[in-house]
Amino acid sequence: MTTRDTTKNWSMIVGGLLLVFFALVAALFPGLTLVSITFIIAAGFLVAGIIDLMTYFKQRKLIETSGWVLAYALIDILIALMLFFHPLAAAFVLPWLVGFFVLAFGLFEVATSFVLRRAGAQLWPWTLCSGAAGALLGVGLFVWPSLLVYYLAFFTIVRGISLIVMGANFNRIV
Repeated sequence: MTTRDTTKNWSMIVGGLLLVFFALVAALFPGLTLVSITFIIAAGFLVAGIIDLMTYFKQRKLIETSGWVLAYALIDILIALMLFFHPLAAAFVLPWLVGFFVLAFGLFEVATSFVLRRAGAQLWPWTLCSGAAGALLGVGLFVWPSLLVYYLAFFTIVRGISLIVMGANFNRIV
């Protein structure tokens, strides 16, 4: 008698459900979402700038390129300040940056689907479709940048559903 393995990857399922939930919140509150994204990115630049600044002062005599570390630190801090004080200007550029990321991730997922197909994984078509949808969304952001939040919500829903499907069928993947 053979026993079928019904192992599910609950971390993937829960992660997928959370992505779908946050995508719906983003779609319902697009202005708040865009401002939140801008401030999160600004905080990231500020932290990176502070870390680079600390690195410069700690290791400026040890590192020959410490001038570049200082330059990166100042640029990161300057970008953070611009994002904090001019979030609407950042909202103008953000769609193209996000579009590039979504396009790159979609193409990566398409390439991964071919690896999964060669490995005999049954869910490779889902990965292919998910990647193609992501790549199209990335291109769409370059064409219609004003719809950034809705594109992000849709991409996040697709990614969340993908995680749910993969987590529920984990025994077929591995």
